Amino acid sequence: MPGRQTCSIGATRLGRRSNRQRSPGAYVAFSRTPAACWSSWGRLPSTRTDVLPDALTTELSNLQADVRPVAEHDVRAVLETALGEPVEQAFDSFDFEPLAAASIGQTHRAVLLDGTHVVVKVQRPGIDEVVARDAGVLRLAANQLERRVEFAREIGFRAFSEELIAGLEQELDYLHEASVGMRLRENRAGDVGIAVPKVYSTLSTDRVLVMEEVVAHPIANPDALAASPVSRSEIARRMLSSFLGQVLDDGLFHADSHPGNLLIDAAGTIWMLDFGSVGRLDPRSLDGLRGIALGVAANDVSVLARAARDLSGNQSADLRGLESDLSAQLGALDGSAGIDPRIIGEVLTVMQRHKLAPPPSVTLLARSLFTLEGTLKRIDSQFSLVTERQQIVMEEHRDAFGTPQQLLEREALRALPALRTLPEHAETLANQLRSGRLTVHTRHFAGDDHDAVDFWVDRLVIAGIAGFSVVASAVLLLAAGVTNDPEVRSALWVLGLPA
Repeated sequence: MPGRQTCSIGATRLGRRSNRQRSPGAYVAFSRTPAACWSSWGRLPSTRTDVLPDALTTELSNLQADVRPVAEHDVRAVLETALGEPVEQAFDSFDFEPLAAASIGQTHRAVLLDGTHVVVKVQRPGIDEVVARDAGVLRLAANQLERRVEFAREIGFRAFSEELIAGLEQELDYLHEASVGMRLRENRAGDVGIAVPKVYSTLSTDRVLVMEEVVAHPIANPDALAASPVSRSEIARRMLSSFLGQVLDDGLFHADSHPGNLLIDAAGTIWMLDFGSVGRLDPRSLDGLRGIALGVAANDVSVLARAARDLSGNQSADLRGLESDLSAQLGALDGSAGIDPRIIGEVLTVMQRHKLAPPPSVTLLARSLFTLEGTLKRIDSQFSLVTERQQIVMEEHRDAFGTPQQLLEREALRALPALRTLPEHAETLANQLRSGRLTVHTRHFAGDDHDAVDFWVDRLVIAGIAGFSVVASAVLLLAAGVTNDPEVRSALWVLGLPA
């Protein structure tokens, strides 16, 4: 629809002003313009053609259309301010007609002084002020919702809003995106059929990002997939293998693998775009994910409950309650599945019910897996993430994840330091017992029960004091009425009057 203000996809058809010969319908890579209007929550369901009706996913995909471009003089001003020199000195040529425009920035083709063809992403003037204003409105709304709506408090809407705002603010920093892109390119250099465009860091700033030009088609293009020398199933498998490597080997993963951020070239190579949204897994998060896989694979709900507790970092969590809630989910899941969006989603749901907050990286991973699964289904409708994941993990990432037996051995090794100190602790307790210095303190009530008992005891004490005061006042007034001494009578009347 002409003039609709929406966000753009991660590639665009070359315009008629191209100064290089390209095949009809060719595409060039550029980094996605992110979430101000087309957030991860909008892109995510647009990939789920296996879950949602075609009409709905089509309309959601249409949200990736171009928005009104920035005027040439504004683009020039941003470039010259960021680079500190005229555009003509920084580039051999620069095409001010944008390849695509979106909510936070727009992209242009250019040629470097050495003749290298690149794509330049330029941030919209004043977009940082827009994001700051919208962030203030979102914070106000989140605070009001948590004050007034119980469900908003239960799901931690304020924390979620802060996570979203932090992500948007991070996406405004193109230097961060450049750094992540370079690291992903280095980490996944050995992947078969997966590539990341080169970033020219010396020309990139916090508001300008210069990337290698890639001639390719969007992966959502069925003609491009049909023309690829690589089969659809193999393309999907390569993508899943790369993602699992990012999670299990690197701890740094592309968190937004929707079709608009993936291109396929004539050789069947997949090019990953847009590194404004990435996830980082710390050792605690990765251990928690391994524990979830172990619990499911071994069909042991106690291991699954401990993994959920460890993910939250709350060692005082009610394990028996977690086990009870997780047992129903475990019975309905395939016992051989491990890192799977259904399993992680079920565990996060139970954690939420018990008011346990998982690390944001794990929540992001669950959403990323859901998006990735939808993308893989669009590439190959017969692709099974669970089946292929098992094979890929066992063949390529055995050391990172391992079989149930290996995971059990790892858990035993992790517990070894505590086991080695058990004799020493037992001897210390025995010595204290023999010397009479061992004492045990118990509480009959704790938690909510303790609060309830405190409440009723306070009520009973107050009622007792009030009753005693009434009786005492009555006795004093009665004594004042029967005494003959005027001074004593006056004193008793004063003391007996109720407050």
